[in-house]
Amino acid sequence: MSWRFPKHKLSAGQTVTPENLNEGLRPTAEELSGQLNEHNWKAATIPSFTNCQSDCAFVWHSTGVYSDADPGNYGVNFLEFPATATWQQLEDTKVTKSTPACILWIHASFQVMPIVFTSSGLPTLGAAIMVDGQVIQETIVGSGDLSNESSLGSQATGIQMLGVPFATSVALPVASGEHTVSIVVRANPTATNDKGIVVQSRELIVLQMRR
Repeated sequence: MSWRFPKHKLSAGQTVTPENLNEGLRPTAEELSGQLNEHNWKAATIPSFTNCQSDCAFVWHSTGVYSDADPGNYGVNFLEFPATATWQQLEDTKVTKSTPACILWIHASFQVMPIVFTSSGLPTLGAAIMVDGQVIQETIVGSGDLSNESSLGSQATGIQMLGVPFATSVALPVASGEHTVSIVVRANPTATNDKGIVVQSRELIVLQMRR
């Protein structure tokens, strides 16, 4: 990848080593072979694009919904989920794209509040990234281990929360074809709170890493 400035500026009397000389010549050689970066283009040279070359290095996809909530208020554009141990998708925050065989770098983030606050307990949250209908185990927030996460005598796994942001990510190899990526949540009911959760602002980023 080319750079705007040389790594080693030669001066009179300096001993030139092959390594420094090669590092100085490499950016020029890379530019001539087509390996360009943001330093090679004027601002707004490429205002928009709809199609990508099959051999491009990275392709960015993102979707999200903003909720202007404040403490004690759900705001607008929120999603409500009942208390259940079943994974439930955020239907308005999905990415479906056809890709070559590559690595998908996926990042999911969202804000959560319980539907009802009680003094004796809160629902517990599990969240994860789902790809092609399969929950990616390494992305689960809240392990599901009752011996590890049971708190306040709730006897339900997951993370108990008042109103907090969550984020999880993964780099996942995929085969060529169409893939659907989504965020999933589950609000495990407890003995003292079975009212579920509200998901507010949420965002899903999927980066195709083709090289």
